[in-house]
Amino acid sequence: MLLYGWYINEFDPYIRLFMTEQMLKYGTIKGLLWWLHKGYGALFTHFWYPWGVNWTIILSPGVSWLGVLTYKVLSHFGFDLLQSVILLPAIANAAVVPAMFYLGYRLGGKYVGLLAALWSVFSTMLLERGTAGWFAAEPIFQFIATLGIAFYIESLIRKDNYWILFAVLSAIFNGITTWVWGSYVFLWNFYGLFTIIILLYLLIRIARRQSLPFTIDKLVITYVLTDLGFSAFVAITPRYGFHTLISGMGGVANAALLFSIIAYALIKLYPKYPRIMVPVVRYFLIAIVVLVVAVIGLSFTSIGGKFLGALSPLARNAIVQSVAEHSPSPLQQSMYNVSITVPFVIYTILLSIMSLSLPAILISLGSLAAAYFASSEVWLFMLLGLFWVPATAYGFVKLTELA
Repeated sequence: MLLYGWYINEFDPYIRLFMTEQMLKYGTIKGLLWWLHKGYGALFTHFWYPWGVNWTIILSPGVSWLGVLTYKVLSHFGFDLLQSVILLPAIANAAVVPAMFYLGYRLGGKYVGLLAALWSVFSTMLLERGTAGWFAAEPIFQFIATLGIAFYIESLIRKDNYWILFAVLSAIFNGITTWVWGSYVFLWNFYGLFTIIILLYLLIRIARRQSLPFTIDKLVITYVLTDLGFSAFVAITPRYGFHTLISGMGGVANAALLFSIIAYALIKLYPKYPRIMVPVVRYFLIAIVVLVVAVIGLSFTSIGGKFLGALSPLARNAIVQSVAEHSPSPLQQSMYNVSITVPFVIYTILLSIMSLSLPAILISLGSLAAAYFASSEVWLFMLLGLFWVPATAYGFVKLTELA
């Protein structure tokens, strides 16, 4: 900006700016409602002339709406709309630092929080698109998603009755990610994967007639609320709609929700009817193996494009392959992003298995899952930082405690 003045980077941010201008014509709230009502049939012939396009059913409203909110605030300090949206990604990226402190603090204490915040300042995974002018999804998503993960963990670890408040906040903030970036499907399905793994562990202990090491009320209720948060925002967004809840990755996520509810009921009934529940749980586990195979097979028939390419690189079609950011990550770039942090994350994973700490398991599992997808498609390194940075901080601090 010092050399060339105020300008926006690349093509997508200009579309976001255009849609911000359209929302401003209606106002902050009415502009959002205008978008959620498919722009009242708006057709913008500025693009793909003469046929035009309705961006409200192609894009999600979050980035442009936050641009409106930012302008409403910064206009009081003399900034115009262009300057406001140029500054928004840099502001959001800077806000990741205190959000990462909060996440690290709830994960492992103040030192983990401080180190996670410090690491987020230098992490290329968080800085790559968090610069002024990149008025697009990624930096805003990283801030909101970090808070969503932190609220999720807060709900799991709180001992008082306020845990339900943080479960609701988790539902809201994680749900808002659906309005920002399409990679919300990773978070949506990841929370289901995390819950399923914990519940499967407990069901296996029941099948082996072993005692249960912890209660699961908060775990399941937090997950159910968070899943409902995702589902609610997906259902009211024109780009997705109700059909997304039963198809593709949305269908997989809600299949995980159904499994979790059934597993929760079985686990809660076990102390009352131990003799009956043990064989029931064993048959249920067999049925789950069959259903998982079926769901995986069906999901591959209903998922396409870059999401299928991320799940299975061998299934990536030519159109997806032609986009550079969808290409597999070379080892050199992977090591550039994670650098010397790998041993600390490995130690975090080992600690989570030994301690059965739900927050540590969540961060460890998130690091592993995001690392797989980041290696599959290079653009998903921006997801990896959400889990890898706090996992690194946690492992580093725990190692220093051994000294």
